Amino acid sequence: MANTQDRKAVAIARMAKIELFLSGLASEHEAAADYHRNMIVEECISKGKKDLLRARKVLFAGQIEECMTVLEIALLRTNFGKQILEADAVEHILGESDYLELVEAPVPQEALIAYYFFQLEREVVKLYSQFKDEAPKT
Repeated sequence: MANTQDRKAVAIARMAKIELFLSGLASEHEAAADYHRNMIVEECISKGKKDLLRARKVLFAGQIEECMTVLEIALLRTNFGKQILEADAVEHILGESDYLELVEAPVPQEALIAYYFFQLEREVVKLYSQFKDEAPKT
């Protein structure tokens, strides 16, 4: 019984530390909103909060091991969000205007077609050059 109480105390302490870390991340992200809001960081914060809520529920249900697993996931999400936020801050300080986004920006179809034709043309020219170099000279 004492072992279960010890594990529960460790889970509660870990949960408190992760909540503080997540709260700090949310505050830093809010402060960074004047120059850029990163959707990935927002998602990490949102999912981290949901993970902490789930961890509380399973802890109160007596499932300490599952609580520890969920807390580890929350910590990973929060840590990832913190690293992305720091990378955004560095990019901002360096003066770059293209912020880190892990989502694809929509590209017009015409631009994609032109790009693919350009790549195809380069490949054809390369193959033709190889063919011409390998052809017997008469």
